[in-house]
Order: sequence, then C-alpha cells, then structure tokens
Amino acid sequence: MPTIAGMPATGVWTIILLIYAFFASMLSVTTLLQPRDYINSHQLLVAMVLLVLGALVAGFLGKLKVVAPVVQVYPEAAPSMWPFLFITIACGAISGFHSLVSSGTSAKQVAREDDALFVGYGSMVLEGMRAVLVIIAVAAGIGMAYQTKDAGILTGTAAWTAHYKSWTVAAGLGSKVNAVVEGSANMIAVIGIPKAFAIIIMGVFVASFAGTTLDTTVRIQRYVVQELASDVKLGIFKDKYVATGFAVITAAILAFNAGASGNGRTNSLAALRATNQILAGLGLITITLYLKQKGGAGWIVSGIPAVFDVLHLKAIKEETSVSSFFLKRQMMLEKATLLAGKLVRVFWMMIGPALIFLASDVFLHRTGVRITPPGNLRYWGLTLLILSVTGGIALPILMRTLFHSRAVKTKKVEHGQYRRFQEHLIMLGLSACYFACLAYLFLVSKLYLYGSVFAGLYGVYSSIPSRAKLAGEMRYYGLEKEK
Repeated sequence: MPTIAGMPATGVWTIILLIYAFFASMLSVTTLLQPRDYINSHQLLVAMVLLVLGALVAGFLGKLKVVAPVVQVYPEAAPSMWPFLFITIACGAISGFHSLVSSGTSAKQVAREDDALFVGYGSMVLEGMRAVLVIIAVAAGIGMAYQTKDAGILTGTAAWTAHYKSWTVAAGLGSKVNAVVEGSANMIAVIGIPKAFAIIIMGVFVASFAGTTLDTTVRIQRYVVQELASDVKLGIFKDKYVATGFAVITAAILAFNAGASGNGRTNSLAALRATNQILAGLGLITITLYLKQKGGAGWIVSGIPAVFDVLHLKAIKEETSVSSFFLKRQMMLEKATLLAGKLVRVFWMMIGPALIFLASDVFLHRTGVRITPPGNLRYWGLTLLILSVTGGIALPILMRTLFHSRAVKTKKVEHGQYRRFQEHLIMLGLSACYFACLAYLFLVSKLYLYGSVFAGLYGVYSSIPSRAKLAGEMRYYGLEKEK
C-alpha cells in the first residue's frame, strides 16, 4: 500500500483495522464473532496438525534436532529471566485476558453450563500445546534451514545463533514472528508440502490470532466501560456506540502517539504483557474469594497461584519499563535526566496557573457563584471541547508526526531542536487544561465537560517529562551519540 497523505502504510492499515474493530465489536456474538471464529478454528487446527506431523516425521528422520542451548544465564543485553519469563509466554502460561473473554464472549456460546469446563479447560490445554509447538519451531525447526541476508542459508546451531545471538538482534515483533514462521515451515516441508506454501499456512496461522483478538478486545473494553459508567452514573458512556468509540479512540491515541506510522502499538507490548498479568491476578483473587465463601479448602487451589502472581507484579513493573528493557547506556540516561529537569520547569510553569484556575473554580462553585458566558451555553461547551481535544490530543500527535517525518527526511536531529520540540509539546498539551477549567467554570453540559476534562488529563499525562520516555526517544533519534 502506498503512502497516503504523508501517512505510511502501517498507519493507514492501523486506521482501517480500528474502523473494522469499531463495527465488528458492536455486532452480536452470533452474527460475526462466532461463525468467523468457527471457521478460524479449523484453520488453526489444520496448521497445528501439520506442525505435529512435521515435527514427528522430521524427528523420526533425524532432521529435527534442538539447536538452542538448554540455558543461557546471561544473554547479551537481555533482561533477567525473572519475571520476564511469565510475561513472554503470556497465554501459554497465565493470561488474565482469557478470564475476561470467558465471561464476556465464551459464556454466550456454550449450549449449557456444563460445557464451560470442557471448553474453558480444553482450550487452555490446546493453548499450551500450541506454545510447545512454537518452542519446538524456534528451538529446533529454525536449525533445519535459516535464510540470512549475508551468509545465505545456515543450518544447526549457526542458524539459531544468527537469529538469537543477542537480545537486540532478536528484538522487534517481525523478528519474533519470523522465527516461528521459518521454523514451522521447515517442519511442515518435511511431509512434502512446499516450504513457500508452508510459510503461507503459518502466516495465516499467526494472523488468525490477531484477527480474532482485535474486535474481541474492543468488545470486552466496551463491556468494562459500560459497567464502570453504570457504577459512576455516567449515562452517556452506557451507550454502546459511545463506549466502543471510547475504546477505539484510546487505542488510536496509543498507536499514533509515536508518530504517523502507528508504531506506538509495538511500544506498548511490554505494558500489555504486564497488564495481562495484573488481570490474571485479579481473576485468581476473584475465584479465590468465591471458593472461600462456598466453604472448604478448594480456595487454596487458586489462592496459591494468586499470591504468587501478585508478589511478582512489582518486579514485572520494573522489568517492563523502557529503561530496563532498552536503555543500557548510562550516558544517554544522564542526558535524559538533565533534559527532564529542564522540561519539568516548563511543565510547572504551565500547570501551576492551571491548578490555581481549577482551585478558583472550585471555590466559586462552593460559594454559590455562577458565571455564565455570553451567548448559547451549548455552543460554548462544544467550542471548549473542540479546543481541548485539539490542544491536548490532536495537535500534539500532529506535531509528533511532522517532527518524525522531518527527522526521517533530514536523518539528523540536534539536541537543542529536540528540546524545543518537547517544550512546545508540553505547552500545547497543557493548554487543554485551561479549556477544561473554563468548561468547569461555565458548568457546560456533562458530555462536553467530561470530554474536555478527559482531553485535559490526557494533555497532562502526555506532557509529563518522564526520563524513560525521553531516553527512548533520544535513542531513537540518535541523540545519545551527540557529545
């Protein structure tokens, strides 16, 4: 796909998929999700059967040998195995997302309650089997034949080492998927299926998981937003269109926060894994409390893993930070710290008056003073909402996109240029706070007020000069090389 209006293909596809997720997640489970997943399940089963046959035949013929080392205690530039192992395997180990899926969508598809045991437990066993096949593919299958750019086709330990010689080399979603696809295709090719066709089969296998997950996650987030709105009495968010729009828009903000390419989604993978673990802890705690109320010692079965899960959540938080995973150069961290110190002053220069403004609003409302702007209050509310969203969300994203595009073209970013860019981002993002304060001062309708407040809060969040965020961007733009 060509570049459209300056947006690369990845950004365009991100928008297309978000639009698809919006409409697909609002259809009833039986209209799209169930029949699509039924078809998709057969695709996955075919791929898994081929993988099992390929692994057995290749092993019997002596072509499949484990080429990965049993243990690498200190891989180059890699984080510690604890707790990283538990957030890497994700679904194959423990997944809080599945506990949400089982209550939000799976429960609507079983014919009777007794089927939940077979479906729920059986699907997790099958998920574990899939994880084993993936491990075989990347630990042994990749050694059967691995195509490199420089050295041609490698086999054995050399093939594995070429792909996994360091954490940095194997980083990135494309690298991880490529290892699975290549290793699996090698095994399937042993049973007579051309490797090129086997790669297509595995491509469908991998993409199917993303396709089925996309609108399911939006659907579940809609459920969560609607339930929260019901509890806190926000009627507008109980509407499925508004709740779904909120889910899609927040996803778009995360995706395009790093620029027009939409690659912000890959930067959020570490946080996604950690959040998945948190959801698993919440799910286990809920089950434990339920079993405890029923009486007996059954609660211990879920209580022990719940305690285990909760205890290492803090460790996961530390290991999933940007600095822990990617920022290993002390000089760059020091530069980021110095820059963050300068930007903090700009941040407080902007946020300080906004806090005084907010305190004044609260004081006036407490004393019964009502300030009404001239003209139609509805138009004021709409205008302030538009200004808040524009200043707090839209323009900062546009600025990041333009800055990134200019940096790609010039292939050079100076430290002073980057500092001024960050200062402008802070001032622009925090401008939304003042519009939100005005909306609160005038007491516009709840829809416009809450929208303005949300945009203002996002402006504050995105403007906080975090050392980790700055260091990540400085490394991306090559600023750590400047003296």
